[in-house]
Amino acid sequence: EYGPYNMQREYQYSLIYSLLSDERLLRMLEMEVMKGEKNVYTTSELFKELRTEIFKPTTRGNALSIAERTLQQNYIDALLVSTDKMLEKVTKKGLQSQELPHTCDLGVETNSLRNIHVSSMTRTSAVSTAKRGELLRVLSILEKNSRSSHEATANHYQDLMLRIRQNLQLNQKL
Repeated sequence: EYGPYNMQREYQYSLIYSLLSDERLLRMLEMEVMKGEKNVYTTSELFKELRTEIFKPTTRGNALSIAERTLQQNYIDALLVSTDKMLEKVTKKGLQSQELPHTCDLGVETNSLRNIHVSSMTRTSAVSTAKRGELLRVLSILEKNSRSSHEATANHYQDLMLRIRQNLQLNQKL
């Protein structure tokens, strides 16, 4: 059985990971290409709204509750894990051939909806750029607000900054 902390953590992570899934972001990018940036909800808008809400207590200089720390940690972890997963094929030594399903109907009008297999395209899409950009924006927020007198909050910020820097291979001093 899970306790309340574990249940909350698992639910948060599942929701955030789903929101930031490569397939979802690729579909959003596809709609942006088809309908235009001004006519759709963009990946940039999604990241901005999530970042603003999740890091609101940080930008206000508040000490974070355990629930707020967990939410921030889940957000960063979802970005880190999915980015690592996305680049997995690039970092492996061997290449594997994959048969892709034929789901794009070339006879369909350009502006209509269609079923497109997108999972093999993630590492060369704007998804990886958007996720790394989001990690850099969050790192900037954390660096600006890392001085907290609340020990658990200060430790939390240091941990998140270290995780982001390590993932992005940034060799900067704390």
